[in-house]
Amino acid sequence: MNTHLINNIIEEHQKLIENIKAALPESISAICSSCKTTLESRGKLMFCGNGGSAADSQHLAAEFVGRFQTERSGLPAIALTTDTSVLTAVGNDYGFDDIFARQVE
Repeated sequence: MNTHLINNIIEEHQKLIENIKAALPESISAICSSCKTTLESRGKLMFCGNGGSAADSQHLAAEFVGRFQTERSGLPAIALTTDTSVLTAVGNDYGFDDIFARQVE
């Protein structure tokens, strides 16, 4: 891979970061507020995704159940991407558009 191509890729990523930098803190704050409200009302956080996002959802759930930076009690969170039997059975019987909705239901 030549250095010109690598530099172009880096520049594209830098532009993307600059374009989203202004909106990202506000979005993260809103998500945190929603999570806090859910946990304070004794609800459970549920994460989902496909492909690499499925792995991200599992990682996020693990950080809530385990700990993140400081020692604390576990928080109720689950990744809806981990039960392959449910994912494949619901996908087969109902269609893959419903694999997460059926679990939440």
